[in-house]
Amino acid sequence: MIDWKSEKLAKTYLEGVRAAIPFAKEQIEILIRIVRFFKPDIKSFLDLGSGDGILGRNIFSNWPESKGVFLDLSDTMIHEAKLKCKDYPNSSSFVVQDFGDEDWIKSFSDLYTCRPGHFRFCNLPPGQ
Repeated sequence: MIDWKSEKLAKTYLEGVRAAIPFAKEQIEILIRIVRFFKPDIKSFLDLGSGDGILGRNIFSNWPESKGVFLDLSDTMIHEAKLKCKDYPNSSSFVVQDFGDEDWIKSFSDLYTCRPGHFRFCNLPPGQ
């Protein structure tokens, strides 16, 4: 089993592996186009398995007024996400949490106090 909590593994991925992913930039561009088509006005997002926040930063660059929650089980990844999202200090929240743990959603109980529609969890199976 891969230990994504390992600082060494996280840094190896960020410094070497990601750059070798074929068409990574194009994948993100396509994702943004799809999101723009189906949800042209993003007010908030939850980036599960955020890593260093690469997807969230792309959301911020297209929807600068949005708010983002970055969630990852790796302290190293969340640390990198914080550094790379420094241009959005009032729009970013960071959480170290394993969403493979069935109780992870309980750590977000305070989000349910937000006004209706502000945060939504879509396409999660019942009970998750």
